[in-house]
Amino acid sequence: MEKNIPSVVQKPSDDPRTLLYFTPSINPIVIAKKLQKYYHSRTLEILDQVARATGRCVVPSCCLHWRKRLELPLEFRFQVGKEVFFLMRVEELTPGIIEKLQEYAEKNRERH
Repeated sequence: MEKNIPSVVQKPSDDPRTLLYFTPSINPIVIAKKLQKYYHSRTLEILDQVARATGRCVVPSCCLHWRKRLELPLEFRFQVGKEVFFLMRVEELTPGIIEKLQEYAEKNRERH
């Protein structure tokens, strides 16, 4: 039984590392924000690849109950920026977690 699990990963936009070379007069704060957003999404993309290779899926900690977070081993806990993500097996996902994942993915798409 295959579950329809939404992905929390946003594909990184254009690489901003060359932006400073082509536009040297750009504000450094703008570059810093673009780089931070790029590296955050790139790190999540790598985490998602690792999760798929191990047969797991990426679940943000805000979608889990605090007791469930404590039950999961620390080996499957990853912090990306200010957010904490867990790698969970697909069989461990309850319908409530999947619903929260869908809400998180929609909210994340609206924000980016």
